Amino acid sequence: MAEMISYPTGYTTNGSITGTNYKSSIGKGSDVANRTGNDYAKSTGSKATIDYSFDFSAIPSDAVIESVSCAVKGHCENTSKSTATLRLYAGDTAKGTEARFTSTTDNVVTLDTGTWTAEEVKNMKLRFTIGYYGGLVSGATVTVVYKLGESIYMRISGAVVEGNKVYKNVNGAWVETQASEAFEEGKKYRLKT
Repeated sequence: MAEMISYPTGYTTNGSITGTNYKSSIGKGSDVANRTGNDYAKSTGSKATIDYSFDFSAIPSDAVIESVSCAVKGHCENTSKSTATLRLYAGDTAKGTEARFTSTTDNVVTLDTGTWTAEEVKNMKLRFTIGYYGGLVSGATVTVVYKLGESIYMRISGAVVEGNKVYKNVNGAWVETQASEAFEEGKKYRLKT
């Protein structure tokens, strides 16, 4: 099992948004204090979105995703009229369920994230949807737990290289096999170059 943590690495907006500092309020590893007034992200129309991106490019494409967890820190402008929602997306596909900030002071909301593939994780974004009564995201963390698939990884000249085929000698003939079946437990192996 391996674990990778990412903080927002960038953002894109859709719709007209007001607020003076909301763009700088979240960034790589940021966790800012409560903000008020003009710092709120608000829509000048009926609704707008801010999509925060994450970098999970180091996760191998054959990884099996065991779990994804997402914690978002922030707050809404008005608890009785707030339309601000949070949800994870894989590209344009919604994952898990929608969540809301329910306080006018910073609190942490944990999102139900659903199930993911390695390809989906690499296209992950956190969508913050806002209306006339807005809110503010002041920090976000996504943790992905995964295990490696059937590939074999070797370090060659300092670089990690993925092997694409594994062969085992069976009764004098070399046969292609799954990596998990190619090695016997407790036996030592040496890479011959």
